[in-house]
Amino acid sequence: PADLDTSSGHILLPGRDCESTACKVHKTYSPKLSETSVSVNDDGSRVKKSDKTRSVITADFVLADLGVGTTSGVLVDDHVCFGSGVGGQMCPRVAILETVKMDDVPFKAMPFDGVFGLGLEALSAGPSSNLVSRLAHDNKGKMLPQFGISLGDDGGKIFFGGHDPRVTAPIQWFLVDRQQDGYWQVRLQSVRVGNTIIDSCPHGCRAIIDSSAWHLGVQSASFPALSKALVPAASSNGECHGPDLRLDLGSTELTV
Repeated sequence: PADLDTSSGHILLPGRDCESTACKVHKTYSPKLSETSVSVNDDGSRVKKSDKTRSVITADFVLADLGVGTTSGVLVDDHVCFGSGVGGQMCPRVAILETVKMDDVPFKAMPFDGVFGLGLEALSAGPSSNLVSRLAHDNKGKMLPQFGISLGDDGGKIFFGGHDPRVTAPIQWFLVDRQQDGYWQVRLQSVRVGNTIIDSCPHGCRAIIDSSAWHLGVQSASFPALSKALVPAASSNGECHGPDLRLDLGSTELTV
């Protein structure tokens, strides 16, 4: 299994030849066992036998509740197959980041074998290593340039080229702010707790949509005011209740 991560831009797999402990405790990928793999550089060019060097990619990853770590590896262009059901299976060619070294923290403790990066192109070594770019290129005119994640009580699903058909409420769309950063981020108008304004965003606020994060994150400068406003109170039946956290997106408001 792999982590569906909207805040990273690579498909990361532990390499079979990686000597790091973090690699050895997970299932590994070997391009030697694939008839369709091609070693490539970060510009997408094929690595030739006569080449004395090849591109080595070093990337930082943030894994929820596990910490921040660095991995380095090489790129291998191969088919990445996924999908089932009505849409069938997709097998785009993507330059996979095959690791040659992984930090023990956080990768040794990650509960999955790899990372399925869904971030934008700026988070990748190049267009050939970005799944979103490859899908858009290979399916131009055949598939809507969107994906949706649906969460339920007993699991979740990801939809490429659309969204969960069971969604009945009107869908609201928001522009990706600062696409050049590579993150799926939206602009906020304000952040409130109950009726208390934590940040009126006079200079603009942005929120990153991170599918691999387990918690809401907040800038350190805003944390004291937010923490003070989120004090819960005991109700008559002994349960704790606190004020709502409200994220104003302009045309709609998210309430937590």
